[in-house]
Amino acid sequence: MPPDMPAVAAVVALSATIGLAVQIRPKALDPWTVVPNLWGMVVAPPGWKKSPAIAEAMAPLHKLERDANHEHSTAMAAWQMEVDQTALMNSAIKSKGLQALKKDPEAKAPDLIPEPVEPVAKRYVVNNFTLEALGEVMISNPNGVLAFADELYGLLKMADKPGNEELYSFLLTAWNGNGGFRSTGSAGVNGSSSSAALLCWVAFSRGALMST
Repeated sequence: MPPDMPAVAAVVALSATIGLAVQIRPKALDPWTVVPNLWGMVVAPPGWKKSPAIAEAMAPLHKLERDANHEHSTAMAAWQMEVDQTALMNSAIKSKGLQALKKDPEAKAPDLIPEPVEPVAKRYVVNNFTLEALGEVMISNPNGVLAFADELYGLLKMADKPGNEELYSFLLTAWNGNGGFRSTGSAGVNGSSSSAALLCWVAFSRGALMST
């Protein structure tokens, strides 16, 4: 197995983990900023064990994804309990306030307890997706995510899916990691917006290697 196959996946996975947390300004007196955003592709003939090579290099990132999913599940359970408690307390507050208003129409309405904020799932890797769904993931994860495609052809064909008409435009915006993107959504009304679209890619494709 050529070492550059897992190396490509490992370097891109590290880039996705760093994301927008580290940015570079090569010029001391210039605001020009470079984001360490990398795209990688492995091209090799069938039988060269491309999938195992990339899977091994991607294993640490997938572990981070599993750990984040577990943490989010725990946080969601705690959040749901807090939501239920808040609803009960607000119901009691409303009932007490209604009784007070019946006695005195000019009485001040009681303040309700704000609803708890729903936990956001930390994402590291996305696979098969629509552009709208990807936009929502990136809004919730402004540091960026890694998109993994099993075949480069399949990645390019994603644009044929309903709702993915703007995929190519998005990819051109996201390649350098600091361009904002606004999607109007499939209905042209409820879209998503990302101030800095950072997307790392890992893909592989069947092909012939050329040597000189």
